[in-house]
Amino acid sequence: MQQKIDLKEPLQGEMFSSDFPFHIARRVLDEAYDRKSTFHWHKYLELEVITGGCGVHCFNNATYRLERGSAYLVTPLDFHKITSADGSALSLVNIKFGHELPDSFVMDQISATPTPIAAQFDSEDFKEFELGLCALLFEYQSPSPDSKAMIRAVLNRLCLLLLRRAKKHRGSLALSPSHQAEGSVVQKIVTDLQYRFRSKISLSELADQYHFTPNYLGELFSRTMGISFHSYLTRLRLDYAFRLLTQTGLKIHQISAESGFRSDSYFISVFQKAYGTTPAQYRRQMENSSHSGRP
Repeated sequence: MQQKIDLKEPLQGEMFSSDFPFHIARRVLDEAYDRKSTFHWHKYLELEVITGGCGVHCFNNATYRLERGSAYLVTPLDFHKITSADGSALSLVNIKFGHELPDSFVMDQISATPTPIAAQFDSEDFKEFELGLCALLFEYQSPSPDSKAMIRAVLNRLCLLLLRRAKKHRGSLALSPSHQAEGSVVQKIVTDLQYRFRSKISLSELADQYHFTPNYLGELFSRTMGISFHSYLTRLRLDYAFRLLTQTGLKIHQISAESGFRSDSYFISVFQKAYGTTPAQYRRQMENSSHSGRP
Protein backbone atom coordinates (compact mmCIF):
# COMPACT_ATOMS: atom_id res chain seq x y z
CA MET A 1 0.00 0.00 0.00
CA GLN A 2 1.39 3.40 -0.99
CA GLN A 3 1.86 5.94 1.79
CA LYS A 4 0.62 9.47 1.41
CA ILE A 5 3.58 11.83 1.48
CA ASP A 6 2.97 15.38 2.65
CA LEU A 7 4.85 18.60 2.05
CA LYS A 8 5.92 19.68 5.53
CA GLU A 9 6.57 23.36 6.11
CA PRO A 10 8.53 24.70 9.12
CA LEU A 11 6.50 24.80 12.33
CA GLN A 12 5.26 28.09 13.76
CA GLY A 13 8.28 29.77 15.32
CA GLU A 14 10.70 27.81 13.13
CA MET A 15 10.37 29.94 10.01
CA PHE A 16 13.67 31.25 8.75
CA SER A 17 14.31 34.45 6.85
CA SER A 18 14.99 34.47 3.12
CA ASP A 19 18.29 36.32 3.58
CA PHE A 20 19.63 33.77 6.09
CA PRO A 21 17.64 30.50 5.86
CA PHE A 22 18.68 28.75 9.06
CA HIS A 23 16.97 27.42 12.18
CA ILE A 24 18.20 25.12 14.95
CA ALA A 25 16.45 23.76 18.03
CA ARG A 26 16.50 20.86 20.46
CA ARG A 27 13.41 18.63 20.26
CA VAL A 28 11.98 15.67 22.13
CA LEU A 29 9.71 13.20 20.31
CA ASP A 30 7.38 10.98 22.32
CA GLU A 31 4.32 8.80 21.79
CA ALA A 32 2.10 11.86 21.31
CA TYR A 33 4.36 12.94 18.44
CA ASP A 34 4.36 9.41 17.00
CA ARG A 35 0.58 9.46 16.61
CA LYS A 36 0.83 12.55 14.39
CA SER A 37 3.96 11.55 12.48
CA THR A 38 3.50 11.13 8.71
CA PHE A 39 5.69 10.57 5.69
CA HIS A 40 6.69 13.98 4.37
CA TRP A 41 9.24 15.94 2.37
CA HIS A 42 10.70 19.43 2.61
CA LYS A 43 11.61 22.20 0.21
CA TYR A 44 14.63 22.94 2.42
CA LEU A 45 17.43 20.74 3.80
CA GLU A 46 17.12 19.22 7.26
CA LEU A 47 19.96 17.86 9.38
CA GLU A 48 18.87 15.90 12.44
CA VAL A 49 21.17 14.44 15.08
CA ILE A 50 19.98 12.04 17.79
CA THR A 51 21.32 12.90 21.25
CA GLY A 52 19.34 10.42 23.38
CA GLY A 53 16.69 7.70 23.39
CA CYS A 54 15.77 5.27 20.63
CA GLY A 55 13.67 5.57 17.51
CA VAL A 56 12.96 4.35 14.00
CA HIS A 57 13.59 6.31 10.80
CA CYS A 58 11.74 5.39 7.61
CA PHE A 59 13.97 7.11 5.06
CA ASN A 60 12.99 6.73 1.39
CA ASN A 61 12.80 2.96 0.83
CA ALA A 62 14.67 1.78 3.94
CA THR A 63 14.18 1.67 7.69
CA TYR A 64 16.91 2.60 10.19
CA ARG A 65 17.23 2.33 13.95
CA LEU A 66 17.97 5.64 15.66
CA GLU A 67 20.01 6.04 18.82
CA ARG A 68 22.52 8.44 20.29
CA GLY A 69 25.04 9.26 17.56
CA SER A 70 22.65 8.75 14.63
CA ALA A 71 22.67 11.59 12.12
CA TYR A 72 21.02 12.11 8.75
CA LEU A 73 20.56 14.80 6.13
CA VAL A 74 17.17 15.09 4.42
CA THR A 75 17.19 16.84 1.03
CA PRO A 76 14.21 17.95 -1.10
CA LEU A 77 14.65 14.64 -2.93
CA ASP A 78 13.86 12.56 0.15
CA PHE A 79 10.72 11.30 1.90
CA HIS A 80 10.94 10.35 5.56
CA LYS A 81 9.19 9.72 8.86
CA ILE A 82 10.60 9.36 12.38
CA THR A 83 9.10 7.87 15.53
CA SER A 84 10.32 7.02 19.02
CA ALA A 85 10.80 3.38 20.02
CA ASP A 86 11.16 1.05 23.00
CA GLY A 87 8.90 3.29 25.08
CA SER A 88 11.56 6.00 25.38
CA ALA A 89 11.41 9.59 24.17
CA LEU A 90 13.74 10.50 21.33
CA SER A 91 15.94 13.57 21.90
CA LEU A 92 17.49 15.30 18.93
CA VAL A 93 18.86 18.51 17.49
CA ASN A 94 16.94 19.67 14.41
CA ILE A 95 18.60 21.99 11.88
CA LYS A 96 16.72 23.46 8.93
CA PHE A 97 18.61 25.41 6.26
CA GLY A 98 18.34 26.58 2.67
CA HIS A 99 20.51 25.23 -0.13
CA GLU A 100 22.20 28.62 -0.50
CA LEU A 101 23.67 28.54 3.01
CA PRO A 102 26.48 25.94 2.68
CA ASP A 103 29.47 26.61 0.42
CA SER A 104 29.05 25.56 -3.21
CA PHE A 105 31.61 22.78 -2.71
CA VAL A 106 29.58 21.34 0.17
CA MET A 107 26.34 21.52 -1.81
CA ASP A 108 28.05 19.82 -4.76
CA GLN A 109 29.12 17.02 -2.42
CA ILE A 110 25.58 16.70 -1.05
CA SER A 111 24.12 16.59 -4.56
CA ALA A 112 26.67 13.97 -5.68
CA THR A 113 26.04 11.65 -2.71
CA PRO A 114 23.33 9.00 -3.21
CA THR A 115 20.45 9.32 -0.78
CA PRO A 116 19.65 8.52 1.92
CA ILE A 117 22.53 10.36 3.61
CA ALA A 118 22.71 8.78 7.07
CA ALA A 119 25.40 7.58 9.47
CA GLN A 120 26.02 6.28 12.98
CA PHE A 121 28.87 7.95 14.89
CA ASP A 122 30.78 6.11 17.61
CA SER A 123 31.08 7.74 21.02
CA GLU A 124 34.45 9.40 20.38
CA ASP A 125 33.62 10.84 16.96
CA PHE A 126 30.21 11.95 18.20
CA LYS A 127 31.82 14.15 20.86
CA GLU A 128 33.33 16.24 18.08
CA PHE A 129 29.98 16.39 16.27
CA GLU A 130 28.21 17.49 19.46
CA LEU A 131 30.68 20.33 19.96
CA GLY A 132 29.64 21.62 16.54
CA LEU A 133 25.95 21.38 17.48
CA CYS A 134 26.59 23.33 20.69
CA ALA A 135 28.44 26.00 18.71
CA LEU A 136 25.51 26.35 16.28
CA LEU A 137 22.99 26.59 19.12
CA PHE A 138 25.08 29.24 20.86
CA GLU A 139 25.55 31.38 17.74
CA TYR A 140 21.87 31.12 16.86
CA GLN A 141 20.55 31.88 20.32
CA SER A 142 23.13 34.57 21.21
CA PRO A 143 23.90 36.26 17.90
CA SER A 144 26.82 38.62 17.39
CA PRO A 145 28.04 40.47 14.26
CA ASP A 146 30.04 37.44 13.10
CA SER A 147 27.48 34.76 14.03
CA LYS A 148 26.26 34.20 10.46
CA ALA A 149 29.80 33.55 9.27
CA MET A 150 30.38 31.21 12.20
CA ILE A 151 27.14 29.32 11.53
CA ARG A 152 28.08 28.83 7.88
CA ALA A 153 31.53 27.55 8.82
CA VAL A 154 30.30 25.09 11.45
CA LEU A 155 27.41 23.90 9.28
CA ASN A 156 29.82 23.23 6.41
CA ARG A 157 32.00 21.17 8.73
CA LEU A 158 29.12 19.12 10.14
CA CYS A 159 27.77 18.38 6.66
CA LEU A 160 31.18 17.22 5.47
CA LEU A 161 31.71 15.05 8.56
CA LEU A 162 28.34 13.41 7.97
CA LEU A 163 29.00 12.91 4.24
CA ARG A 164 32.38 11.32 4.97
CA ARG A 165 30.87 8.97 7.52
CA ALA A 166 27.86 8.12 5.35
CA LYS A 167 30.04 7.19 2.36
CA LYS A 168 32.25 5.01 4.57
CA HIS A 169 29.38 3.03 6.07
CA ARG A 170 26.86 3.07 3.21
CA GLY A 171 24.43 0.18 3.35
CA SER A 172 25.33 -1.00 6.87
CA LEU A 173 22.49 0.76 8.72
CA ALA A 174 19.39 -0.41 6.91
CA LEU A 175 17.03 -2.76 8.72
CA SER A 176 14.53 -3.58 6.02
CA PRO A 177 15.31 -2.12 2.58
CA SER A 178 12.70 -2.50 -0.15
CA HIS A 179 13.22 -1.93 -3.83
CA GLN A 180 10.29 0.07 -5.09
CA ALA A 181 11.33 1.16 -8.56
CA GLU A 182 8.05 2.93 -9.18
CA GLY A 183 8.43 5.05 -6.02
CA SER A 184 11.91 5.95 -7.22
CA VAL A 185 10.45 7.20 -10.51
CA VAL A 186 8.04 9.50 -8.66
CA GLN A 187 10.93 10.77 -6.56
CA LYS A 188 12.88 11.62 -9.73
CA ILE A 189 9.86 13.37 -11.21
CA VAL A 190 9.37 15.47 -8.06
CA THR A 191 13.03 16.52 -8.28
CA ASP A 192 12.63 17.33 -11.96
CA LEU A 193 9.56 19.47 -11.28
CA GLN A 194 11.38 21.46 -8.59
CA TYR A 195 13.74 22.72 -11.30
CA ARG A 196 11.51 22.74 -14.39
CA PHE A 197 8.09 23.89 -13.13
CA ARG A 198 8.48 27.28 -14.84
CA SER A 199 8.89 25.67 -18.25
CA LYS A 200 6.38 23.76 -20.36
CA ILE A 201 6.19 20.25 -18.89
CA SER A 202 3.47 17.63 -19.20
CA LEU A 203 2.55 14.28 -17.74
CA SER A 204 2.65 12.77 -21.24
CA GLU A 205 6.21 13.94 -21.75
CA LEU A 206 7.32 12.42 -18.45
CA ALA A 207 5.39 9.21 -19.15
CA ASP A 208 7.32 8.80 -22.40
CA GLN A 209 10.58 9.47 -20.59
CA TYR A 210 9.95 6.77 -17.97
CA HIS A 211 8.15 4.33 -20.29
CA PHE A 212 4.71 4.49 -18.66
CA THR A 213 1.33 5.39 -20.05
CA PRO A 214 0.16 8.86 -18.95
CA ASN A 215 -2.84 7.37 -17.12
CA TYR A 216 -0.73 4.90 -15.16
CA LEU A 217 1.91 7.49 -14.27
CA GLY A 218 -0.80 9.90 -13.15
CA GLU A 219 -2.31 7.26 -10.86
CA LEU A 220 1.14 6.31 -9.53
CA PHE A 221 1.97 9.95 -8.79
CA SER A 222 -1.34 10.51 -6.98
CA ARG A 223 -0.97 7.36 -4.86
CA THR A 224 2.58 8.22 -3.86
CA MET A 225 2.24 11.95 -3.27
CA GLY A 226 -1.38 12.17 -2.12
CA ILE A 227 -1.99 14.85 -4.76
CA SER A 228 -2.44 14.75 -8.52
CA PHE A 229 0.41 15.62 -10.88
CA HIS A 230 -1.49 18.63 -12.21
CA SER A 231 -2.31 19.94 -8.72
CA TYR A 232 1.29 19.49 -7.56
CA LEU A 233 2.69 21.33 -10.58
CA THR A 234 0.13 24.12 -10.17
CA ARG A 235 1.05 24.47 -6.48
CA LEU A 236 4.75 24.88 -7.34
CA ARG A 237 3.93 27.56 -9.90
CA LEU A 238 1.49 29.33 -7.60
CA ASP A 239 3.98 29.42 -4.71
CA TYR A 240 6.56 30.96 -7.02
CA ALA A 241 4.07 33.46 -8.44
CA PHE A 242 3.06 34.53 -4.92
CA ARG A 243 6.70 35.29 -4.08
CA LEU A 244 7.08 37.33 -7.27
CA LEU A 245 3.86 39.21 -6.51
CA THR A 246 4.89 40.11 -2.96
CA GLN A 247 8.62 40.65 -3.46
CA THR A 248 8.95 42.22 -6.92
CA GLY A 249 7.35 44.95 -8.99
CA LEU A 250 6.67 42.71 -11.99
CA LYS A 251 3.37 43.19 -13.76
CA ILE A 252 0.71 40.49 -13.45
CA HIS A 253 1.22 39.17 -17.00
CA GLN A 254 4.97 38.98 -16.37
CA ILE A 255 4.45 37.04 -13.15
CA SER A 256 2.12 34.65 -14.96
CA ALA A 257 4.68 33.98 -17.70
CA GLU A 258 7.64 33.73 -15.31
CA SER A 259 5.80 31.19 -13.16
CA GLY A 260 4.92 28.89 -16.04
CA PHE A 261 1.17 29.48 -16.35
CA ARG A 262 -0.22 28.95 -19.84
CA SER A 263 -2.30 32.16 -19.79
CA ASP A 264 -2.93 35.24 -17.65
CA SER A 265 -6.60 34.38 -17.22
CA TYR A 266 -5.79 30.89 -15.95
CA PHE A 267 -3.21 32.28 -13.51
CA ILE A 268 -5.71 34.80 -12.16
CA SER A 269 -8.36 32.09 -11.79
CA VAL A 270 -6.01 29.73 -9.91
CA PHE A 271 -4.74 32.54 -7.68
CA GLN A 272 -8.26 33.69 -6.80
CA LYS A 273 -9.30 30.15 -5.94
CA ALA A 274 -6.30 29.76 -3.61
CA TYR A 275 -6.27 33.20 -1.96
CA GLY A 276 -9.83 34.46 -2.34
CA THR A 277 -8.78 37.51 -4.34
CA THR A 278 -7.13 38.34 -7.65
CA PRO A 279 -3.37 39.01 -7.86
CA ALA A 280 -3.97 42.71 -8.59
CA GLN A 281 -6.36 43.09 -5.66
CA TYR A 282 -3.93 41.30 -3.35
CA ARG A 283 -1.10 43.61 -4.38
CA ARG A 284 -3.29 46.70 -3.81
CA GLN A 285 -4.22 45.43 -0.36
CA MET A 286 -0.53 45.03 0.44
CA GLU A 287 0.25 48.55 -0.79
CA ASN A 288 -2.64 50.06 1.17
CA SER A 289 -1.58 48.20 4.31
CA SER A 290 1.99 49.44 3.84
CA HIS A 291 0.87 53.05 3.36
CA SER A 292 -1.49 53.00 6.33
CA GLY A 293 1.33 51.80 8.55
CA ARG A 294 3.55 54.77 7.76
CA PRO A 295 3.71 57.70 10.20
